[in-house]
Amino acid sequence: MSFEINNNRRNWENYIWQPLLAVIFVCAVLFFLKQTAHSMILWAVGASSLSSSALIVCSHPSSKTSRAVNIIGGYIIGIFVGELLRTIVVQFEPIVKGFLMDPSYQMLVFAAAIAVGISILLMSLLKVRHPPAAGIALVLVIDIRDYSVLIIIFIAAVVLALLRLLLRKELCDL
Repeated sequence: MSFEINNNRRNWENYIWQPLLAVIFVCAVLFFLKQTAHSMILWAVGASSLSSSALIVCSHPSSKTSRAVNIIGGYIIGIFVGELLRTIVVQFEPIVKGFLMDPSYQMLVFAAAIAVGISILLMSLLKVRHPPAAGIALVLVIDIRDYSVLIIIFIAAVVLALLRLLLRKELCDL
């Protein structure tokens, strides 16, 4: 495997400003999540999902997963599916308490895995695959205490999608 960089000036500049754009985006995300998140799990997974999204947009903008519709659609699906499965777990927990040793943990693990699978299925069917958004579905099932964090995550996803649209002529695959 060889490492090749075009020798033209624009390409060298892209190797500097595109990662710098990701750094600025991730710093902003971390700052706003830290201000609102009361759950370290949600904070960490939200930040890591959005960081992964930034990597896709800033290093491989020509990929289908970096399209604005994929970013926004993926996060909408991840949030919707995660919330739906969390609601189902809360409703069914009293019913299975007598059957399982640790119903809360076992149900959460199973529901979180199902949330990822359903997110993948819906993203695939709707042609809006954005892998980092599946992590949001998982964490919403496991630990959600403050819905303002969801708003921050979704706004950050929209901002990243807008950056991708606005800079589409300047961005290049690194």
